[in-house]
Amino acid sequence: MNYEFTVDWFTRSIDNFLTAKKELVGCKRILEIGSFEGRSSVWLVENMLDDHGDLVCVDTWLGSQEHMTMNVEMPEVERRFDYNTNAVQTLFPTRQVIKRSMVSNRLLAMSILQDEQYDFIYIDGSHKAKDCLSDAVMAWHLLSKNGVMIFDDYNWDVVPGATQQPKIAIDSFVSCFADDLKMLFVNHQVGVKKL
Repeated sequence: MNYEFTVDWFTRSIDNFLTAKKELVGCKRILEIGSFEGRSSVWLVENMLDDHGDLVCVDTWLGSQEHMTMNVEMPEVERRFDYNTNAVQTLFPTRQVIKRSMVSNRLLAMSILQDEQYDFIYIDGSHKAKDCLSDAVMAWHLLSKNGVMIFDDYNWDVVPGATQQPKIAIDSFVSCFADDLKMLFVNHQVGVKKL
C-alpha cells in the first residue's frame, strides 16, 4: 500500500510497541492521543489492533509551536492522516479507525463519563508538561487492568524550558502512580503496564 508520509518519527519506536504488544492478551480498543499524518495509527491497525477492534485517534490537527517554526501546513497533514487511515482500513476492513478532531482533555473527559476502557493508550499529543500530565492522569482512568500505556518524546527538548517538555510530567505521573503500575521500558519513550 502506498501511504502518504512526509516524516518518520515512529519507526525507531517499533521495538517498544512490540514489547507492549507482548504484555497484552488482546487489543480490542486503542486510544492514540496525537496522530499527525497517521504513521503510528497505520502501524497500530496493521500490527496491534485485533480484528473488529477500534482505534480512536484524537488530535486537533492545528499544530503547535514546533510545527509553526517548521512551517508545517497542518490542513495538509490532516488530509494525509485521512488518506492514510482510509487506506489501511481498506486493507483491514474489520478494524475501525475513529477520528476525533478536538483537544484531548475534552475527549478524555467524555470517555471517563461514558466509562470507556482501552487496552492500549499511546500519548503523543501536546509536549507541554501540564498537557502531558493531564492526558496521563485522565487516560489512566480509561486504561484496562493489565493494559499498557506508552508516552512518547520522553527526552524531547525542541522547545526550551522544562514546562514546555513532557519529561517532568511523565516522571511525576510515574512517581504518583508507582504502586499501580509496572515499568516496561524507559528510553526515548516510557512504557507502563497497569496492575
